[in-house]
Amino acid sequence: MEEKNKVSLTIVASTLLIILILGLAWWISNSLVIQAELYDSIVDLLYSIIILSGFLLSRRKRKPKYPEGLIRLEPIIASIVGVIVIGTGSYIIYNSIQNIDGNSSTEFSLLALILLITSTAIKLLLFLYVRRKSERLDSSSLYATSVDLRNDVLTHLASIIGFVSVITQFKIIEPLIAAIIATYILFSGFKLIQENIPNILGFSVDQDEKQKLKQVALSQEKVHGVHDYEVHFTGDMIDVSMHLEVDGGMSINEGHQVEISVADDLRDASDYRINEINLHLDPDGLDEWKQES
Repeated sequence: MEEKNKVSLTIVASTLLIILILGLAWWISNSLVIQAELYDSIVDLLYSIIILSGFLLSRRKRKPKYPEGLIRLEPIIASIVGVIVIGTGSYIIYNSIQNIDGNSSTEFSLLALILLITSTAIKLLLFLYVRRKSERLDSSSLYATSVDLRNDVLTHLASIIGFVSVITQFKIIEPLIAAIIATYILFSGFKLIQENIPNILGFSVDQDEKQKLKQVALSQEKVHGVHDYEVHFTGDMIDVSMHLEVDGGMSINEGHQVEISVADDLRDASDYRINEINLHLDPDGLDEWKQES
């Protein structure tokens, strides 16, 4: 099993443990902030499973009926989860507003507080683990996950403050912190949709990525120019298409080697996993070369 998959499984297992701990703490205390943290952790679990399953589904053998496999399934599911997350965040905000007068039914419990602190400690250890792995594996996706985990640690700390506040005269603090956590959940939902809609609809990648891949092709000694090139999303992967301008006297074998070299370099240089590379050789003398190069 690839190390990145092991890290993903560790994240899923740890998040599941946190959900069980928070679920017990919420059952004991009926706390607004613990409820918010519980829902946030459930969202984290769903998204972690989506990432892991999408990574595995994208490697399933393609079939004639599904020539691209199931690589579009991950962003579709992620977007659906994003809608659910927005609904969850909205519900918690509404619930917090209903209890803003400080008359919530939260019951302080030392055991619930210990459970909340325990889940915070697990989240902190998970953040440190994923951050270290992201640096060792040079993984941008794991680094992004570590940033989310860091933010979760901060919301956990805020929830501890909110939960403890119920034993003071400032009981308004708990619903306010719950609303803040819910806003973070709401933002996560919008972010999920924003990140995955381009993958579903096949948007072009940004110009920096396109120009970088074009320069990779032009770095080949036998490639004199590039035109009619496009790089767009297919699921969470990308398709690359370009016409390579080459000498007209080049043999078929030489042309084939150029295509192989360019394709290999593109895969090494891309910031995204590449689904397909379509290269077309345009020899000079056929008036197909363009000024775009």
